[in-house]
Amino acid sequence: MTYVTIGAIVITTTLLEKRSRDAGNTDGALTARRFGRYFLLGSGAMIAYEWVSGMLALML
Repeated sequence: MTYVTIGAIVITTTLLEKRSRDAGNTDGALTARRFGRYFLLGSGAMIAYEWVSGMLALML
């Protein structure tokens, strides 16, 4: 479920970026792109952190 939510948000920001770019709103397109990238980076970091902490908890 987590991956589906992350994927849906990233796809939505990509579509929003395309729509903004087609309408001539370059600021909105850049903001959507930036949000999508940082969201994907942040969620990936949190998933990695949870995985590593889970593995450490199993070892200790």
